Amino acid sequence: MNRNLVHVYDVAGRYAISLSAIGSNRARTKTIEQYLNAALVTLPATATHPVPPIG
Repeated sequence: MNRNLVHVYDVAGRYAISLSAIGSNRARTKTIEQYLNAALVTLPATATHPVPPIG
């Protein structure tokens, strides 16, 4: 089971999110369009990336 997932976006903008749940006899997915508003953050030149990029 994955918890507290992190995703780093390369481009600022609004993104859809999806949540999937799987039970003993069915699976469901709920998607909400333009739910997440990702902004660009500029780190100081001496800072290391706080989270390794996924994907």
